[in-house]
Amino acid sequence: MKRPHPPVVGNTNRDTTAALKRAKINFFVDTYISKAQPLAHSALLATDVATKTQRANECVDVIEKQLAPLLADAKPFFGGSSRLTLAEVLTASLVIRLYSYAKPGVELLPQEAIERIKKIGNWQRWADALMAHESIMGIYDEEKVVRGIKGKLASLAAEKK
Repeated sequence: MKRPHPPVVGNTNRDTTAALKRAKINFFVDTYISKAQPLAHSALLATDVATKTQRANECVDVIEKQLAPLLADAKPFFGGSSRLTLAEVLTASLVIRLYSYAKPGVELLPQEAIERIKKIGNWQRWADALMAHESIMGIYDEEKVVRGIKGKLASLAAEKK
């Protein structure tokens, strides 16, 4: 059965090329979710500067050594795509938060970590494309997200006392 409209995200073809592309997307997403995101979350939760800095730097190391190489062919999106792929759909909201949390005035993550991330060419070109995409940024309310996480962190701190 032929579909009236092509899929927006992903390729539903059953050929080996599509299978390999899906596997690469899965690997990228799994690496981000299982390795980088826990470190970013740990940095957010850290109450002392040394631990926060260490966890943020470990997150940057994962981005630099494990994720950025997977973006070598991004044009500007994963796998050489000119359109959003499932990799972006599943990770963009988390990636743009990293940048929001390190902004001056917010400072939930160390500014130095984001400065290091911005120097990772493949990653930064990809992240810039995410942050320029209307479908991603049109639904992202940075002020609300930052206010929400600050409130959550404050309530966690109050519970510890």
